[in-house]
Amino acid sequence: MKIFILAGLIITAFISGLYLFRPSNKQLATVDISRFRQQAADKNAVIIDVRTPEEFTAGHLKNAVNADFYDSAQFSRYLDSLDKNNRYLVYCRSGNRSRQARKLMEEKGFTKVSDLDGGITAWQAANLPLIK
Repeated sequence: MKIFILAGLIITAFISGLYLFRPSNKQLATVDISRFRQQAADKNAVIIDVRTPEEFTAGHLKNAVNADFYDSAQFSRYLDSLDKNNRYLVYCRSGNRSRQARKLMEEKGFTKVSDLDGGITAWQAANLPLIK
């Protein structure tokens, strides 16, 4: 009887270990400018500026779409319309809204989302171009 209990515990521990240490296909992180630019080179990546329309108009990254994080109902509907398995790059002014947006996207099931560390402020400090 003790052998069966011991064998059951070993099998349970083995299965639990496989579950806990299995690789994840999720790629959700705050990234620096260099990594953000590398990921933006992917033609299928979608760059999302989560600032207000006024901030967006003042200057944004090339090919970015504007989805105002502060307009929560519209932002949520926009996210619901997207393919959750695509690559998304989000940014804001300093990194706070984009980090919150990334977390919301993770909760909604997105698997490949990066937010720009330091936001557009860091982008400008690196003398990188903006579209006006």
